Amino acid sequence: MKSRLVVGLLAVAFVGWIIYLAWLTRLPKPEILSRAQVMVAEVVIRAKLTANEDGKPMAQIVVEQTFPIVPAEVPANGDSVSIANLSQSQGFQGPGEYALTLTREDGNYRIANAPEAIKSNGPRIYPWTPSIERQVHTLIPAR
Repeated sequence: MKSRLVVGLLAVAFVGWIIYLAWLTRLPKPEILSRAQVMVAEVVIRAKLTANEDGKPMAQIVVEQTFPIVPAEVPANGDSVSIANLSQSQGFQGPGEYALTLTREDGNYRIANAPEAIKSNGPRIYPWTPSIERQVHTLIPAR
């Protein structure tokens, strides 16, 4: 009798575990800010992006907030800045606020291209969420 009870409890626990794992697969995947991309960037900015007729991000952005990584000239809050390779970036989900990791080459701002992005589909931008904001504050100490 006891062995049947134990087997029954183990079966219920196993089915519960499988249901829990199935539920976890339905949750949205969290965005993870690429540390390699931040390491090669000069500044991370929170910017307001708009879309063109093709649904791609427009190169002209409005800076909302800056997080300098290295001592360099960075755009000020409210500035309108052109990003050279923004239309080739991955992660754009429509107009809104995004985290952009920027470098400056030949006087032009570009999305930083992390080493792993060279093998994939190009540089990545991140929708500005509370999770991304926490990661930015963790990776870049306040100055």
